[in-house]
Amino acid sequence: ERHIAFNKVMEDADPSYPIAGTHRDTDILKPILTRKFDITKEDIQENLRGKEILCVVEGIEPMVSGTFQALHSYKVEDIAFDSCFAPCVSQIKNKAVVDLDSFHQVVPVKATGSQLSVLETRSMSSGSTLESTRRALF
Repeated sequence: ERHIAFNKVMEDADPSYPIAGTHRDTDILKPILTRKFDITKEDIQENLRGKEILCVVEGIEPMVSGTFQALHSYKVEDIAFDSCFAPCVSQIKNKAVVDLDSFHQVVPVKATGSQLSVLETRSMSSGSTLESTRRALF
């Protein structure tokens, strides 16, 4: 956080910033690119038909500074529309607890999209308690 704040101060003080063509260049954003527009689920499904979304997650393991990557691809039929991931992280005795049994669980979102409806769905559909599930403590 301090590094980001320091860079901002340095860039604001340097008259050559932002460098043309970078993400901070105000001339690169055209009004047509920032205009809001409505897109439907059907629009997404149609535009993704026959295409693949590639996801790359890269990180550094802090103990030995080892780099790792996770690669995955998705097609339109892999996307769960009108759904979200079930809550899987809670706090017990000031420790984060990850419920690994619900880590990949997807639950439907009601038309209201409220968080309460998602939590109610999870508690009704889950047949096990937090103590009886696999979990990871952090």
